[in-house]
Formats: sequence, C-alpha cells, structure tokens
Amino acid sequence: MTDEEQQIRQYAEQLNRTAFKLVTLLNDIDIEVQERRNRIHIMTPRRKKPKEGCIIQRKDKRFEGRYWQNGKQRSVYARTYDECLVKLNAAIEKRDNAVKEYTLLSWLGDFVTTYKQNEVAPKTYKQMQRDIQLHIQPHVTDKSLPDVRPIDLQRLLSAVPTDRKREDIYNILSGAFRQAVAERLIAYNPMSAVKSRKAERNKGTALTVLEQTDFMFKIKGSPLEYYYSFCLYSGCRLSEALNMTAEDISELNNTVHIRGTKTKLSDRYIPLFDGIKALLPSLPRSGKLFDFKAEYVGRKFKTYCARHTLHDLRHTFATRALEAGVPLKVVQVWLGHSEIRTTADVYSDVTRELSFSEAKKLDTLFRTIERTDN
Repeated sequence: MTDEEQQIRQYAEQLNRTAFKLVTLLNDIDIEVQERRNRIHIMTPRRKKPKEGCIIQRKDKRFEGRYWQNGKQRSVYARTYDECLVKLNAAIEKRDNAVKEYTLLSWLGDFVTTYKQNEVAPKTYKQMQRDIQLHIQPHVTDKSLPDVRPIDLQRLLSAVPTDRKREDIYNILSGAFRQAVAERLIAYNPMSAVKSRKAERNKGTALTVLEQTDFMFKIKGSPLEYYYSFCLYSGCRLSEALNMTAEDISELNNTVHIRGTKTKLSDRYIPLFDGIKALLPSLPRSGKLFDFKAEYVGRKFKTYCARHTLHDLRHTFATRALEAGVPLKVVQVWLGHSEIRTTADVYSDVTRELSFSEAKKLDTLFRTIERTDN
C-alpha cells in the first residue's frame, strides 16, 4: 500500500468515528427532547370541553359556564377553568334529573309564555291561553310530565267539541311535547302515538263580477267604504288592513308594506295597485289608516253582502288576479302564503275554471292546424 493510499484510509476511518459520534449525539438529543415533551404533557394535560353548553373567560379573569334550562340561559362561575367545568357539568346533571318538577299544565303554561308569546300575534297568544284554560285543563288529570301517556292525550282530544278546535288543541300539545323532548324534560314524545285529523275548512267563495259591482255601489258613502275597498284591492286579511299605517305606503317606491304575522311570508311588500292609489287622498296622511274594531267590520259587512263574509274580499282579489293571468306564484307572494300549495288549494275552483277556458284555446288551435293540413 502506498503512502497516499494509507493516508486516505486514515482520513476515512477518522470520518467514520466523527460520523458515529454525531449520530450518537443526535440520538441523545432526540431522546432528551421526547422526555421533555412527555414531562410537559404530564404537567399540562389537554383541557376538556363541557359535554353541553360552553365556558368563557370574563374580563375579571373568572370563568363562566353557560347552559340552557326551561328556555332561559343559566350560568355558573369559578376562578379556574377546571373548577368551572365541574360546576357546569353538575348543574346540567341536576337539570336533567329534575324532570319531575313539571306537571302537564305547568309545562303548557310555561311553553306558551316562553316560546309562543313573541312568536305569534297577540290575539293568537291570548287564544292559546284560553284554549288551555277551557279545553285542556277541565279534561285532564294534572300528572307529572313524564307520566303523561298517549291515551291521556287521545281522550283529551276526544272531549273537544269541534274539529277546528280539536286541531288547535292538537297543535298546542304537539309543540309543547316536542319542546319538552328538546329540553330533556322527557325522553319520549307521547304525541307521536296520538291520532288526529285536520279540520275541513270553508274555503270561502269570491264575489262574482256582478256581485262585486253591486257591493261597491252599496258601500259608496258609508264610513267603511275605504276600508272595504282597501281589503278588496290589496288582498289583505281583516287584521292586516286594520293595522295598516300611512307610513306603510310608499308612493316613491310604488309599494305597500303589509305587516302580517300569520306565516313566515305574511310580512310582505305588494305593488301599490291603482285601486289603492285612488284611495290615498281620502285616507290619513300619518298614523293608522282605519280606526275600527274587527268584530264591527265583520258584522257590518253582512249588511252590504249577505251571501259572503269579509274574508271573501281576499278571495275576490286572488280570483281577479288569476283571471287576469297573474301567475299562481305571484299571487302566493301577494297573499302572504308560506306555501304555494295553500294558494292552489284555496283557489282550486278558480284555477279549474281557468283550466277549462285555456283548454278551449288549445282545442281551437288544434282545429285550426287540422284545417290547414287538409
């Protein structure tokens, strides 16, 4: 072996020893880093989240745990997160175990007050309270809420005298028990086994063109002339027209704002039709447009149109719109129906007559084509 080869071999062995030392050093560093990570993980375990509700840190450095009970937000407080977590879980467990606190009647009262008072119109809210007092309370044993069985509710509904009122009571009970399940007051909804059927509704009938002409002649000069005319030309419900204000009408935007509350689409804007525009000079320039009681305008209507009810003016508006070729979807929006099926069902007789007239047009077209072919 030459001197040069021997020298290269010595360099290679030296590099191998250095590389071995580096690898050993790196392994020692990795082991130390992992040990430190393990120590850190043991010292600061991963923070747990509450099973329900939430925990926030307030400006005063305290921790606040929030949860819901009986439709209201509740809170617990602590100096540390872990202490707050323990308190929050204990409060939720206590709430879930307190199912015996509510009876059927006490829950119905709380349900209507908490969930329905700000959701429905004041008139509807008062009616729901009366329904509980007159049609539910006299016919049930006020059991603990979890002890109520489907047969108890079925017997209650059977005692309600009319189909329409029975449907109202069914809707109140269904909503109340659905919410009770959501609140974890009960584990099972007894209304899921209760049978009921929707009441048949009188759809009403629109005024014919001759009846409409006669009605408009009779109300001429009466105190209710402008109110009835507004109902006819807008398609408003009785209460919607009585709640109208001058500020709801915008001649600049050519719109009328109807503040309905019956369905999610009841609050709506309709065009400022010429019939409504013609009434404006005779209506107040600010505040409410009409100062009448609902019972009065409904009762007085019969003196001018004995064969119909005031609500039939709304049917008449829709009928005239469909006869003029306005699409059913547009009529739905103008009337404030939440579903187009409602519009189609209520005015099925009108659409059927229009269907026959359109069929005649199609028959005429086919006959014309056949004559051309010959």
